[in-house]
Amino acid sequence: MSDGGNAAPSVKSLLQGKVITSQSREIVANVIAFMKREAEFGQQIPLRCVTKRVIAATGVSERSIRRIQREAEVVYSGGAPSFVSPRAKIKKRPKKVNRSSLLQLQETQNSQCLPKKLEERKDTEFLKEEDFEKRTDKMLYPSLEDMKVDQLARAQQPHDAMEAFVHQQRNQGISPNPLHYSTAGSAPLYPPVNKPTQHQGMATNPTPPTYSLTPSAPSAAAIPIYSHQNSNIHSMIYPTLTEYMGLELSPEIIAQNMPEYAPPSVATSMQLQPVSSAMSQSVGGMVAPLSGQSLGLQRAQVTHGIRELTLCKDAEGKVGLRVQAVNNGVFVCVVVKGSPAAMAGLRFGDQILQVNGKVVAGYTMDQVHKLFKESSVNGISVVVRDRPFERTVTLHKNSTGHVGFHFKNGKIVGLVEDSSAARNGLLTDHHVLEVNGQNVVGIPDKDITAVINEGGPTVTVTIIPSFVYDHMVTKMSSSLLKTAMDHSIPNV
Repeated sequence: MSDGGNAAPSVKSLLQGKVITSQSREIVANVIAFMKREAEFGQQIPLRCVTKRVIAATGVSERSIRRIQREAEVVYSGGAPSFVSPRAKIKKRPKKVNRSSLLQLQETQNSQCLPKKLEERKDTEFLKEEDFEKRTDKMLYPSLEDMKVDQLARAQQPHDAMEAFVHQQRNQGISPNPLHYSTAGSAPLYPPVNKPTQHQGMATNPTPPTYSLTPSAPSAAAIPIYSHQNSNIHSMIYPTLTEYMGLELSPEIIAQNMPEYAPPSVATSMQLQPVSSAMSQSVGGMVAPLSGQSLGLQRAQVTHGIRELTLCKDAEGKVGLRVQAVNNGVFVCVVVKGSPAAMAGLRFGDQILQVNGKVVAGYTMDQVHKLFKESSVNGISVVVRDRPFERTVTLHKNSTGHVGFHFKNGKIVGLVEDSSAARNGLLTDHHVLEVNGQNVVGIPDKDITAVINEGGPTVTVTIIPSFVYDHMVTKMSSSLLKTAMDHSIPNV
């Protein structure tokens, strides 16, 4: 009698004809041993505890048994043909690659790699250009005007080289970049003016001239001339304005006949030269195509470097300087004109580091003066740092002769908009110490203005923050700075 068709098939029907694996054999052996124990010692686990009995009989974990029970329900209900090991993996067969498809794949990869190589090549060229830009970025200029002129000269240099090459080729009778036109098998480009007669055939057309890619006036040798004895056509093409109606527009002719249109004399005399030329002089490691000829720029150089000087005493037993202590440092604030200190090259703002081998950091003004008094007459060794608080600004005068800043009692109080002072970063609340290397500390404003006016088209001013200046001269009389200070022009 059937129970509805869901009865589990017999064990014989499931395992018949199948090979029992080693794990299954182990489980069967465990079941046999469990049944023998129960037959010998009696029932140890109640029959209602089915799961515990199976665990004790097979040695399988409870989790695995529960999974097997769920899988058995699927198999017994017909949802699966048999039990399957949960870790069994189906091996995939390797696909056979066609030779033609492999070649197509290689071509595709090569086509994809080619743009990458081109991009890498472009990147390499860009890096080379970037390296050149980095080299130009490292250049220093004393003023903004020098930088503008140098950049313009760099842009003009390739054009000047091309013009020089074209001029050399013309002097040698060679037409640069000729484009030869062939007339074989084609219609003539220039029909002859001469008419054929009965005894004379068609005139042969001359070979057309060569042309240059560089726009220029054609030379007489390169111009074809077509003429006829009875023709009224002009037999000459004028290459220059001088040969045509006597016109000439050279700078000399313009200056002679039309002075109102003549360029300024400075502009005509100054030629833009590349950085490598002699005009673009290097002053203190800076490129100065405009300011390189200025002696004031050379005199006013502030290096902030350390140098050693040897001083002596004059007939009165003095070296000719006064110092002031600022932030535990000792700085020169007065250099007497004509003194040993002035002849040695000491300047306002120099920091004294050592006197006769003694480090003077933290010394007071009186202690340093005492060191000089106790020193011998000759061979006084002084180590100084060049003006650490000061900096220079190079300015260029405009057409009216002004540089563009206002000062009162030597202190900069204002800047003119769009002037050279504003463009080059001159700051207010700073004192003017030197003009073109000449000390102007303590002298009236009108005298400073006179020095600036006499300084030429390029003026280099040395400035110091006003609060530092006030601290250095706070205990000194104005008459001492005006009369005793060395205001001479230093030698380059």
